[in-house]
Amino acid sequence: MSKMSRWMLAYGLLLIVCNVLDSFSILPIHLRSPTLITGWTGGVLMIAAAICCTQGRRSLRVTGMYVGLFLPLILAGIFAWRASVRWRFQTPDASLLPAMVLSFLSLLSLIELLILTKLRPRDGIASRGYSVTFPSIKRKSVEVNEKSRRSEAG
Repeated sequence: MSKMSRWMLAYGLLLIVCNVLDSFSILPIHLRSPTLITGWTGGVLMIAAAICCTQGRRSLRVTGMYVGLFLPLILAGIFAWRASVRWRFQTPDASLLPAMVLSFLSLLSLIELLILTKLRPRDGIASRGYSVTFPSIKRKSVEVNEKSRRSEAG
């Protein structure tokens, strides 16, 4: 299992754990159902992307990698949007915990995106550290007449 797939798996499990804690009121975040659906779906898709990244077929690996790269960006946007709504329409007697948790999840999603882009495998020989040599074309050397050169100089 690669480092990239481990980070994807950990992020997906974290999203699912946050939703389980909220569903059973262990951590009283009191998030509404759309955010919970986003967390469950995002967590399951990140775990599926992590599993795809470890497969032998190139098409599955590449698909898992791209889903794993774009999903945290989408989830960061959704969590930030929900957090901004919570911060904007905050009543004086309401708890700040849901808005803070959503802001933290948005920030965590962006950090996950940065980590995954850093760990992303690069395609191509030059990115692997190999030196690429190109064959040179052999040309006939042109002989220069020394006498004509001396006359040019003065």
